[in-house]
Amino acid sequence: MTAFALAWALAVATHLTTSNGTLARTFALQGGSWTPETDLQPSVGTGNFGWDVSIDGAAAAVGAPGHGGGAGAVFVYARSNGQWSETAILQASDAQQTAFFGSAVDLDGERLLVGAPGPGGGVYVFVRVGNSWVEEQ
Repeated sequence: MTAFALAWALAVATHLTTSNGTLARTFALQGGSWTPETDLQPSVGTGNFGWDVSIDGAAAAVGAPGHGGGAGAVFVYARSNGQWSETAILQASDAQQTAFFGSAVDLDGERLLVGAPGPGGGVYVFVRVGNSWVEEQ
């Protein structure tokens, strides 16, 4: 699966499989050409990392619906001085196996929507409060 999101002259090709697992690769527009910038990889082992990606400004949300046996997770990254760093790992407060949380992500400013299409799943809304993400009830 390949998805493209544009923001800050960045594009992301998602769910690339390498010898080190799956990753999300960012590209920067330089001199009219798209060049690889960095590979986003999770800090912990996970399944289907990069299944969906959303970038807004200097933040990226990367879905990993296979994490935790299918309960899923979303890894959040921040970009500063051209470098990406993982800032949070989000999971549903009512996480259930095979909910596949992180199958769809949409980041818009201080709000993040996360889809979990499996049994017991739904749409989850997170709001950024300072440096933390809080799930709305």
